[in-house]
Parts: sequence; structure tokens; C-alpha cells
Amino acid sequence: MFSTLQKGTLIYVLDRRGDDPVLKQGLLAEDAMKLAPNLNQPMQLGMMPEQLVKLTMEAANGDKMELTSLPGNQNTFTYPDGKITVSESHDAIQGIISGLKRQSDEVVNGYDRNVHLSEVYKGMLMDLNPEFRKNEERDREMESLRGDVNEMKSMMKQLLSMSGGNVSAKKE
Repeated sequence: MFSTLQKGTLIYVLDRRGDDPVLKQGLLAEDAMKLAPNLNQPMQLGMMPEQLVKLTMEAANGDKMELTSLPGNQNTFTYPDGKITVSESHDAIQGIISGLKRQSDEVVNGYDRNVHLSEVYKGMLMDLNPEFRKNEERDREMESLRGDVNEMKSMMKQLLSMSGGNVSAKKE
């Protein structure tokens, strides 16, 4: 539990705020500091409000990180925005990271299926909407014409390079 952690305890922080997630590991620089109780939490009669704690973690590179408003009675916590997860448990953070990897693998593995479904749905839209079909056909023709023009440019460059650049126009 976060409220009982002492200086020197190993802490894991999974930070997903940037483009690439980062796992930070460090030791507590001081004992867990108890904060004011969480009065925003709904309470039942006779229950004490949840104790919040603040942890100060020092990473291996010397950086310090303050982790505030952690529920004292938990050992793993993800902030409401879902971007930062804090844990005192190696197994818990490993399980969270494994779950996130599984989610990413499912997305990657589903790519081909979704490309296929996109084409199927596009066909349905073309069947339902003649204007959509015309636009799709026009776009396909434009891409084909662009390819033909680029091919012609390439052939012209090859002809010019083969003739040494000496191409003269004949008048009839």
C-alpha cells in the first residue's frame, strides 16, 4: 500500500503522455507523505475518508518525480486521465504493460481485416449513393491519368538522355 512505503522502496511509473510510453523506475527519496483525506469521495456512514499520499521518486539518472494524490490503500494507481500509472509492484506493472502490448498487437493484427472491411463498406456506399460512386470513379480515373503522365515524363527523359539531348524538331 502506498501509505506504508518507506524511503528506498522501488517504484514503477508508466508514463504514456508522449508519443512513446516510458517506464521509469526509481527509489523513494523519502517515506510516503500523508496528505489531507479525500473528502470528494462518496462515503458511507461510519467509514473514514480515503487517505491520500504523496511520493517522491528519484530515478537512476537523478531526476526526481513527485507523485501526488495517490490513494494510500492501493499499491497500483492510474490517474484519471489514463496517462500515468504508478505501482510499487513489479508484477502489477508487468501485467499492465502486457495488457497494453496485447491491445496494440490486436490493432496491428486487425489491420488487413480492416483494410478489407473498408473496401467492402466503400462498395456498399457506392451501391447506395450514385454520387459517391461517380466521385470514386472520377478519383480512380484521375490517379490513372497521373500515373500515365508520370510514365510519359519518364519515357521522355529516357529518350532525351539516349539521344544525348540533341533532339531537333522537324517542320513539315
